[in-house]
Amino acid sequence: MNSPPLANINYPEALLRGMSLCLRILSRSIASRNKSYSDSIPAALCYQRLSVETGGPPYCLHGLNTVFLKEYGWYRIDARGNKPRVSAEFNPPKESLALPIIDRAERDFPEIWAEPLPLVVKILTTMPSIEEVYKNLPDIEVMNKLTSR
Repeated sequence: MNSPPLANINYPEALLRGMSLCLRILSRSIASRNKSYSDSIPAALCYQRLSVETGGPPYCLHGLNTVFLKEYGWYRIDARGNKPRVSAEFNPPKESLALPIIDRAERDFPEIWAEPLPLVVKILTTMPSIEEVYKNLPDIEVMNKLTSR
């Protein structure tokens, strides 16, 4: 029996299938965004480019939720929440994301997306297994920031 495409897996299914933390969080992020829409809170997705390990290549995209708060504007939320050594509290206007930018090639992307990036959807809908997703983690190449002399 074939497994459903990874993009169609909800958070509980991801847990049952033993999916990686990052993929479980992505499915939770999309579900959270959809719940915010149904609760009439403007919500969208945004991304960070982070090192897969503890610094340096390879890199991949990390999805975040963002909600529009009348008092503060767009506010990013990390669906992974708090746990030991991770602080991702909801404390507007101060953002507290689980993974800070620490590597020179990592980035916080300012764009706000109504739907997941096509690159992310393509990988999650075409890769037949978690292992194949790991081999093809979505990434966007970025230019290093220029420094003034």
